[in-house]
Amino acid sequence: MDSTLKKVSYSVFLDPTQNESDYFAYKIMQKWAKQQKQFAQDPSAAVQLHNQIHIHKDIYLSGLYLHQLKPELAKALASGLSKDTINNKTLNSILEAHQVIERPCPSTASVDTGGSDRLAMAIEKLDSFCTANSNVSSQPHFDGQGFIQTVADSIAPQQVAMEAELSALRSLVEQQTQLIETLIAESKNTVTNEQTASVTEIKPSSGVSERMSNVQKVKKKGIF
Repeated sequence: MDSTLKKVSYSVFLDPTQNESDYFAYKIMQKWAKQQKQFAQDPSAAVQLHNQIHIHKDIYLSGLYLHQLKPELAKALASGLSKDTINNKTLNSILEAHQVIERPCPSTASVDTGGSDRLAMAIEKLDSFCTANSNVSSQPHFDGQGFIQTVADSIAPQQVAMEAELSALRSLVEQQTQLIETLIAESKNTVTNEQTASVTEIKPSSGVSERMSNVQKVKKKGIF
């Protein structure tokens, strides 16, 4: 090894079960370690192996740059490491929050352009509205009363038929009611007549009364 090169080893302790950023970093480093073994077994992958070994140097030095620039910025990026946060939008938001970059302010030209565009759209909508109104006014007048009368005339025959049917049903119900009342009255008369006949039949006849009187007289005389 060239004496000008200095080897620096550093162990990073991760907690993938408790920290989401540590878990994400652990899975990536595990993947790189597997790739490094595959490159080491392939003589044609010498360049890939070299880049894979020295990739940690680039990562450390870039983190060191951020730390020297602003320590809290490096810490914020490290704690927010995940698959969903690795994008330009998140990076810009973090840089703006730590005042590394300034929030973009709309220029006067852009504001004026936007106002002009909105004014043009408003004028276009107004023209469309006026055109629509002119088209409506040029159309024939709608006779609402005549339309209602036409609908009523078309419904009238059906209404007459329904009223006739209802009248026939009312007459039928009245006839059936009268018939039921007549049957009930006749039934009452029949029951009354049968009861009178039964009472009449069980009355003792005059001949029986005379015989009973004679029997009483004989008893008094002591024949029995």
